[in-house]
Amino acid sequence: MNPEAGDAAPEVPVMGLDARYFTDRELFAKIMDRVFYRNWLLACHASQVARPGDYQTLEIYDQDIVIARGKDGELKAFFNVCQHRGHKLAEGFGNKKRLVCPYHRWSYDLNGQLKAAPNSKSVPGFDMSAICLTPVSVENFLGFVFVNLDPEAASMDEVYHGVRDEILALCPDVEERKYAYHHEADEGCNWLTAVENYNECYHCPVAHRDFCTLVEMDTYKVNTYGIYSSHMAKAGRGDNKAYAVECASVTDHAVWFLWPNTTLMRYPGRGNFMVWRFYPTGPEETYEVFDFFLE
Repeated sequence: MNPEAGDAAPEVPVMGLDARYFTDRELFAKIMDRVFYRNWLLACHASQVARPGDYQTLEIYDQDIVIARGKDGELKAFFNVCQHRGHKLAEGFGNKKRLVCPYHRWSYDLNGQLKAAPNSKSVPGFDMSAICLTPVSVENFLGFVFVNLDPEAASMDEVYHGVRDEILALCPDVEERKYAYHHEADEGCNWLTAVENYNECYHCPVAHRDFCTLVEMDTYKVNTYGIYSSHMAKAGRGDNKAYAVECASVTDHAVWFLWPNTTLMRYPGRGNFMVWRFYPTGPEETYEVFDFFLE
């Protein structure tokens, strides 16, 4: 067919995933391995690991990660597992000079290098310099820290080509926003259901009527660019039922979804930026994490 000659594009049947993708435990394990362990996942905001020694931990299903700011100011990420007996090294967040295992007190610096192991001098051939935590790819992307468990991972700018410029064009102040509020909740569904819900506004006129007065729905557009998508709409031209927008500095509604689980958002109103992500905890369980960054 020759599109330039006016031929209609071939129709592609619209199909949903088979039900087993939402319930089958074996398929879920494959999805974790091939999707969540091989793509960029949002871990935290850079301000949460701003000072040398600051650290944050992240659970990606059955994998534990620790992100830390080294003495040199560089961000590092590792599997949160001691190289001796596999005990978890750190919990939650905080500030540490070293990562010390609570089991046998093996101690690692923030570059992941083993620095102390009690009684190791009595072990023939023990070479402390050869032992280091297993690194994880980490990037600061517009003030947000992402990790990727794939050691061969391409950079975020390669994977999500063009999204940085698109975000900066609409949100040039994204890195100036300050952390304001955190929300977590159980979704009670498969992660694909949650992601699909937040990637369409077909339900908005029914479920989010006030939102539909905040933006001009006839301008609402969804575009896909391979591994990411965007939602764009103009702010409403009159009064709305959602919230006050006096002195609004943001006049566009913009959403970017970065496969597989991260949504970046900017709503009409005062200066703001929001991040939403979905972490699977089982075939039919997902918890969401929502962070707000404001003026």
